[in-house]
Amino acid sequence: MKLYKGKRILILEPLTELGKNAYRDHLELGKEIGKVCDYLFLTNDNYYKPLISGIQGEKSLCLVQVLPPVKIAKFIEKNTGLSDVVVFEGREAYNSFSLIASEPVFGL
Repeated sequence: MKLYKGKRILILEPLTELGKNAYRDHLELGKEIGKVCDYLFLTNDNYYKPLISGIQGEKSLCLVQVLPPVKIAKFIEKNTGLSDVVVFEGREAYNSFSLIASEPVFGL
């Protein structure tokens, strides 16, 4: 994502299979997200606190929101252009992607 000059948006389903290391791993993930992303949309509030802590630890301006798929899809449709990149990670994130994919993309 670092290669892109436009907005960098990540739609993420927090990882549930990490076991006892989940908090620490989400904290580290938040740090990496904070270095790269302009927006992080979470599909649920699992591990919200460590993700936010990691992002804030990087003094990042990344905007973080927990939203349902329909609202995420609407944001992306209204606020992205050709130079922007959107990454969908996880099964729940796919729900937002499927809503967008069913519509024409940028009038093409």
